[in-house]
Amino acid sequence: MIWREILNSRARPALRAAPAAARVMVCAAVAGLAVIAAAMPALAVQRPGGTAASRARAGTTGRRTATGRMSPGPSWAHIAAGSNHTCGIRTGGTLWCWGDNEYGELGTGNHTGQDWPRQVTTPARGGWASVTAGYDYTCAIRTDATLWCWGYNSDGELGTGNHTSQDRPQQVTTPAAGGWASITAGDIHACATRTDATLWCWGYNGNGELGTGNHTSQDRPQQVTAPAAGGWTGVTTGSADSCAIRTGGTLWCWGDNTYGELGTGNHTSQDRPHQVTTPAAGGWASLTAGYGHICATRTNSTLWCWGFDDFGQLGTGNGSDQNRPRQVTTPTPGG
Repeated sequence: MIWREILNSRARPALRAAPAAARVMVCAAVAGLAVIAAAMPALAVQRPGGTAASRARAGTTGRRTATGRMSPGPSWAHIAAGSNHTCGIRTGGTLWCWGDNEYGELGTGNHTGQDWPRQVTTPARGGWASVTAGYDYTCAIRTDATLWCWGYNSDGELGTGNHTSQDRPQQVTTPAAGGWASITAGDIHACATRTDATLWCWGYNGNGELGTGNHTSQDRPQQVTAPAAGGWTGVTTGSADSCAIRTGGTLWCWGDNTYGELGTGNHTSQDRPHQVTTPAAGGWASLTAGYGHICATRTNSTLWCWGFDDFGQLGTGNGSDQNRPRQVTTPTPGG
């Protein structure tokens, strides 16, 4: 899980001094029931240009507690965990969110935290296809391929053309109202692919994580045009970096590279996509980003990880940071 005061400090302080008391939140979808365990303690916040503790979590203040049991029902189809909130889509296309709601990240029209799932009813009760959760904002795509975001918006991470936080879903209409295929939310930036295989990113850009060739934050989606305008099949966003796969299975990463999380063999941050060529130029199938580390699968079913490794998150057995992909070979090297 992500520690708030670390992730929002764009100076990227060393993680070696991470609080020992930090805990994680685990979510699972079992027989139509959402299961939550081990919440994080309240943490001070340092946002770019902001002050620490300006967004510290205050225990259970403002949280509504429900009693009784959640009745078993239709299965869950999609689940997304942010820092202190969770959202899930049920098989009928309804969207439900729960957890912290200080900035409206639950999308329920208020700022009351919830410890049971609450339905998101804007713009309609059903019709949700996929959802992703950032630090304290949420984005989701509907079955009509429209994109909606809500929650905190200090750096334009909602993509709505302003910096006003929202407690109900707001439609992202740049470059067009429809045509969105996938969405991934990082700490305070987001990236999405469209049905024409183009890639668009927006939000905070102090480390070049938008991939647009500069470090200017954007409150509307901006197209990533390197190495080409189209041909993108999937994308993931970390706290201050992004990686995406292109048709043909090539992998490209950009943004902060303090711990080698771009996988390019050095520690130079990049504001445009750079290709990962280890162990080979092509053959990448899927990927996911954590804080300062990336893991990806290849078409031969092998698993590779790189970046920050002080807690053994790379799974390579040594706890050493890696600036190129390293294969995870336990329990078996493939399959």
